[in-house]
Amino acid sequence: MNCPRCGQAATPIPGDLDSAFRCTMERCRTRFVVTHQARLFDVPSQRVGPTPVPPVRDVFEGRALRDEGTDRVLGNAAADDGGAWLSAAWTAMEVLARTGRDFTADDLREMVGAPTRPNAMGSVFLKAKRRGMIAPVSRRQMKNPNSHARSTDVYRGTPISEWKVA
Repeated sequence: MNCPRCGQAATPIPGDLDSAFRCTMERCRTRFVVTHQARLFDVPSQRVGPTPVPPVRDVFEGRALRDEGTDRVLGNAAADDGGAWLSAAWTAMEVLARTGRDFTADDLREMVGAPTRPNAMGSVFLKAKRRGMIAPVSRRQMKNPNSHARSTDVYRGTPISEWKVA
């Protein structure tokens, strides 16, 4: 039996009816339980893990990578339809922010339709938040059935004097 975490050999833990195991590797020492059926049909397999990601060394580097990703998403969304959706989304965001009422991504989607790329909506909200146009005030469930009632931020526009120039 091999450890599901590191792939090294594992030994049975005495007194557990031969279904509990512990990894023999000193650093791992993972404990795991195997059902009888799984042991009968246990097939060795190659361990496939996620692609290693270089570590982020500090918060400033992390923020720079976040901003770079946001800009890339918005650039791709603009290239998809000649910038029509993105332009409409920014105009609608300004209108919603100036009203002073609470709003969510559902409200923006009702005004301009779905984005050409699914992650563009979040990037628009992130940019608006970083520019000081909006601020989160609470959370609620999405109205769109395709959002599976997930929780989302509710935003309110800030005074125009607090907006930062792009």
